[in-house]
Amino acid sequence: MQNVNQKGYVAVDFYDGSIMYDFSTDVTTICDIDLFKKAPVINDKGVDWFGTKRLKAPEEYIEGCAIDEQTNIFTLGALIFEFFGRFSDEEIHQRYCNNQFIPCTLPNWQLSEESYQVATKAVSLNKSERYLTFAEFWYEWKAANSNFWDWEIGSCGEIYFRFNLI
Repeated sequence: MQNVNQKGYVAVDFYDGSIMYDFSTDVTTICDIDLFKKAPVINDKGVDWFGTKRLKAPEEYIEGCAIDEQTNIFTLGALIFEFFGRFSDEEIHQRYCNNQFIPCTLPNWQLSEESYQVATKAVSLNKSERYLTFAEFWYEWKAANSNFWDWEIGSCGEIYFRFNLI
């Protein structure tokens, strides 16, 4: 996502179905994103903006709002909550009813408290409280999770995870 942003594009329909993990090589690949748009991008569809309600940032519901790197950071943070948080069916249902992503509580988080704080900042409803860049988010996420796994970014932007099993 950082590479895409550096090239001046914004992912418009990014969700968990856009991610593949190869267990044999430990490579995570972002693929099948239905739509990228050249920045600047403005939400011209209001609540009908692209994406699943499970993961959408607040600005993806409001016509006239900028869709940008911070929007994509929100979506990535929401995806991280999907992967490492536990949600009841009712909590997921409320996202659809209220048009609002709500992170799980800390007791329902499967990683460290530090990583929870990083993910929570990424999904702040107030855009000005989110990370400004993927680089900033990535730095904080790696620091918060260094005890759990090692990360490496390949030459084409692929991410290699190596889990530290104790």
